[in-house]
Amino acid sequence: MRQLEFAFMDHRLRTIWRGIKRRCLCPTHRNFGDYGGRGVRIATEWVASFDAFKAWAIANGYTDSLELDRRETDGHYEPTNCRWVTHSQQMQNRRKCAPARSRFKGVQWRHDRKKWRVLIKANGRSFHGGTFTSEIEAAKRYDALAAELHGEFARPNFRDKS
Repeated sequence: MRQLEFAFMDHRLRTIWRGIKRRCLCPTHRNFGDYGGRGVRIATEWVASFDAFKAWAIANGYTDSLELDRRETDGHYEPTNCRWVTHSQQMQNRRKCAPARSRFKGVQWRHDRKKWRVLIKANGRSFHGGTFTSEIEAAKRYDALAAELHGEFARPNFRDKS
């Protein structure tokens, strides 16, 4: 039974370690913009060696019920900035990263893609209306979707003057 516990711990720690590396080092990872794209780095010894990360984790209170947290959310993944915490503790230490709002309804700025995206809700579901380099084009797309999905109840960004 003890062997099985070690195997699970090793697997979970390796998954956490790989996740850190992917978020910080792989530009094609979906979360790269929030980590490596913002300049968050990983301690050199952790990049080079899973065993170094594992040794740090065990020495610093790792258990299967805890999650890795960075004390300073803008800081790096390094021994002096990382700790093991409960899920609720980690949720209290999140950075504020609400999507940048546009002056138009249904339009948000995508930092990772450097484009405006269109989101609209209908019938309890969210619909993605595409990404645009122009904020105005995104707003026009929102208006078209609003008319299609909401008909006469649509509240467009631009009112037709005719």
